[in-house]
Amino acid sequence: MQIKNGNELDLAGSHGETITVAITGGGSNVVINYVLNGLTWPGGPFQLDRNVAAVFKLLVQSIYKTQTGGNCEITVTGSQGGDTSVHDEFQSPGESFDAAMYTFIVQ
Repeated sequence: MQIKNGNELDLAGSHGETITVAITGGGSNVVINYVLNGLTWPGGPFQLDRNVAAVFKLLVQSIYKTQTGGNCEITVTGSQGGDTSVHDEFQSPGESFDAAMYTFIVQ
């Protein structure tokens, strides 16, 4: 997997490569929801398949249970090595949710 344009949310991977998404931090203050290619997804690994889509889109939504102090780190890796994408979400005071939209170009 490669990070494109210096943006940890703009990624490219090989056809058949397994992508793993891991969430750290946040504890019980943060609930994570995922949407992969427009469908609810439970999280974990998925495989890039150009027969499914030339571009995969992954939305990671952080829902905060309190008014302050929410955070999490999203780490995305590919099974074929390369770059590791690390994206941090930090709750602004009074913010109830935040989201990161990943794009994976299938090569």
